[in-house]
Amino acid sequence: MSGLVIRGGDLCSASVSGRFDLRCEYGKIVAVGREIGPEPGDRVVDASGLLVLPGLIDVHVHFRDPGSPERESFLTGTAAAASNGVTTVLEMPTSDVPVTTAARLERRGAHLSGRSFVDFGLYAGAGYDSLDEVGACARAGAIAFKTFTHRPKPARADAFEGLWAVTEPHLLQTMSAVAATGRVHAVHCENDRLLDHFATAPAAGAGFGERHRRSRPPVAENAAIATVGSIALTTGSRVHLVHVSTARGVDIAEGLRRAGADISVETCPHYLLLEEDTLDRYGSYATCNPPLRGRDARMDLLERLRDGRVDIIASDHCSYTAEELDRHAEDPCGALPGLPGIEFLMPSLLALARRPDQALADVVARMTSVPARRFGLTGKGDLVIGNDADLVVVDPRAAVPFSPDARFLARGSRNAVYLGDVELRGRAVATFVRGTAVFSDGAVAGSPGHGRWIRGTGAGRPPR
Repeated sequence: MSGLVIRGGDLCSASVSGRFDLRCEYGKIVAVGREIGPEPGDRVVDASGLLVLPGLIDVHVHFRDPGSPERESFLTGTAAAASNGVTTVLEMPTSDVPVTTAARLERRGAHLSGRSFVDFGLYAGAGYDSLDEVGACARAGAIAFKTFTHRPKPARADAFEGLWAVTEPHLLQTMSAVAATGRVHAVHCENDRLLDHFATAPAAGAGFGERHRRSRPPVAENAAIATVGSIALTTGSRVHLVHVSTARGVDIAEGLRRAGADISVETCPHYLLLEEDTLDRYGSYATCNPPLRGRDARMDLLERLRDGRVDIIASDHCSYTAEELDRHAEDPCGALPGLPGIEFLMPSLLALARRPDQALADVVARMTSVPARRFGLTGKGDLVIGNDADLVVVDPRAAVPFSPDARFLARGSRNAVYLGDVELRGRAVATFVRGTAVFSDGAVAGSPGHGRWIRGTGAGRPPR
């Protein structure tokens, strides 16, 4: 069989660093070494002067398919993923038909098979109103579970049905049910009662950004993290804290970890690269929950990334139409939260790695080997013999300037105006999923049927 040989690149993964060649056959890495000679019929990629990384694993995406394809579809979302080196995505269960039953999970997996350029896993929702389906969802292959600790807004209630547990007793029961499956339990941590309290706080004369920040201050996030982590000590839950925005939240999680809780901490590029003034400038186009924080908060969070207390970086890619964003341009309470980021994950990674106090290998690990280990993605996340040939060849110097008129693949990416003030560099030259090119020569390649549905087994390990 003809193989794939990547020659002369600078490899960077959890197990290998330096200038090496790679050989792949039958979708697997079969050799790593110096001067690997190609065989007749091999595809040879000259990676001289370029980086070769494991394919990125984005454990937090919202593609909306099939519920709201005008916002994003699996085809557009995974094409964008492939275009910048993401080879595996894990999709959250929020949809117009939330994934809270085994039957819905099976239907969604069947629908998306044939519509993905990259491999994918599917979360199931877990909430106090959907406890009786948790075990069945695990048996059907849920990669993990997701729960919100606050109620959805009335306008979004249908998409979040069965996905939340607010009171401590309800959260205890929900976490116990998920813990019994052995799967990771991803939790959106914001305290419901504190959100209610701050929603009524006076804000006369304040602008959009200030009103949004006041309505969701750090204490709401940190209090929920403390509650979830404390319950995890009792239930034995394998908790994954999504999109943590504060260093104090990371510190609370670390203290609970030292007490014996099995906790991983995720943050997002926007919390590491952006500050609250971005929200002030771009309003509904820069709205996310929790909100963007101030400069000191961002620098403290970067310190936690550098010292290893932040385990995983994920995009939390979430798209809306421009019409939806413009509809709430003056109303932070009605604005739809979420930023489109998957198309910018690779340049965000390299922007973080360019900091003088941050090693490239450490940032790469937080988007490759650590998520693979945490979510039980066997054979992914590292450039070692026997692993899937998921890899990306990257030009780290190529500029990736944001322009709303640029040719984007993700439908939401043109609305990522929040990146207008960020210098991003790092463009994928070629992306391979199990040895097959899914992006090459500036265009998506291959078939949207190439991506495989990865069913969960509960075999993941702690992040460290």
